[in-house]
Amino acid sequence: MLTRYFFKSFIYLSLLLISGAAIAAPLNLEQILIEAQTKKLHQSVFWHKLLNYKSTLTGSVKSDIQNADYFLSTVGNINPESELIATIKAITVANFEDDNQNAQCKFIARYNWLSRELNLSQYDFHKANCTQFKEWTQNNSVKSLSAVFASGYLG
Repeated sequence: MLTRYFFKSFIYLSLLLISGAAIAAPLNLEQILIEAQTKKLHQSVFWHKLLNYKSTLTGSVKSDIQNADYFLSTVGNINPESELIATIKAITVANFEDDNQNAQCKFIARYNWLSRELNLSQYDFHKANCTQFKEWTQNNSVKSLSAVFASGYLG
């Protein structure tokens, strides 16, 4: 009788632990930023490629992208760390009624990379429904793509 009680208790406790593991952890932005800093993601080659950073003669970096809307930080074009912090903050905070305006949808490559690097799926925050991107990727009518260069210089 006593072993039956312990066996049932063990089963209930196991089910409780298993179901609890599926629940996402609350968002801890500070912890995520510390992990990004510890992993030095702002120095990652992939991060630099995403933002098109190039080394300058002084040893710093500067992005070739001229459009200020591409950066979430005011100094994002010359400061990869500042842009990384601003990106993490923007993708974890839902501040638009239209999900398509959310940083998760506007910067999908950044969001996907950071999700993998920081395991963002474990946290409980609003995951944007990027309907415009989904519609665009669902269109399978493209058969080829051509690039036309207006100059002989590719730089």
